[in-house]
Amino acid sequence: MFLHFEKGIEKGIEKGNFEGEKTIAKSLLFKKFGDNIVPYLNNLDYLDIKTIEDLTNNIFDITLEEAINLLKNSSN
Repeated sequence: MFLHFEKGIEKGIEKGNFEGEKTIAKSLLFKKFGDNIVPYLNNLDYLDIKTIEDLTNNIFDITLEEAINLLKNSSN
């Protein structure tokens, strides 16, 4: 029983981290690119946590075209 409880907590923490990273990525992308990036922001849902972390860590180096390509390709 305790094992199931522990696994549930771990899943909740992982989901919280994922949602938090998505929120940060959306905010940073919007601040950097404004309305140009808005149509693609929902595609963050299709990226894995590692890709989202890489995106936020490299936000100052990424161009609008690179961000759009990454987000467009994520929905496939």
